Amino acid sequence: MEQAFNNELIPSFAESIFTDIKDPLIDTTEIGLDAIIKQAPALSAIPIVGWCAAAYEVSKSIQAMNFRKQTLIFIKELNSGKIDAQKLSAYREMLTTNSKKAEEELGRVILILNSTIDEKQTIVLASLFRRYINELISWDKFVELSEINKRMLVADYSILRDYKEEKAVSSEYPARPDYQMQRLLSLGLLIDNVSGPSTFGTITMNSHTYTISSLGTEFSKSL
Repeated sequence: MEQAFNNELIPSFAESIFTDIKDPLIDTTEIGLDAIIKQAPALSAIPIVGWCAAAYEVSKSIQAMNFRKQTLIFIKELNSGKIDAQKLSAYREMLTTNSKKAEEELGRVILILNSTIDEKQTIVLASLFRRYINELISWDKFVELSEINKRMLVADYSILRDYKEEKAVSSEYPARPDYQMQRLLSLGLLIDNVSGPSTFGTITMNSHTYTISSLGTEFSKSL
């Protein structure tokens, strides 16, 4: 894409910026580019429009490939863990008898997968969904935790894993930058307490004692 950017986009843009575009469809942002070209064929003669159309087709292809990849990772991870047979049967029955609920739940998962590019986030999403099917968390809690997962940087997973594995009170616990801890604080996964004696689930850094929150504990179960 970088080569195409250099070899095609710049020249196309240079040829196009002085083009007198009078067609009113060009101002209708709700109409897709392909539809505009079909309704106004003359626009396809403008180099930048042709370049954008080609780039749009490439982007659709890339997005489709990524969605397929993330979907396959999700399915694989979902089925790699234990799901109670009765709960699984009940959930599958719900999907066939309650189309509105199925659309709400699976539709949400699909939208998340379509916007996810990191497979580690997809793996955590599948773990969260498996816990939902097992009735270990409610749908509202799944929504909350999946939103947190979307906003997390995968580099921060290791902090919560250390808390989960009781490494946060170990002398070998690695130093973490304040900005990294602040990211987890902003998501409600850690609590910033005043400096004090270290107990299980806490770590003191730069005069701050960070404690894993109940939400952080819940989220860490899917890591």
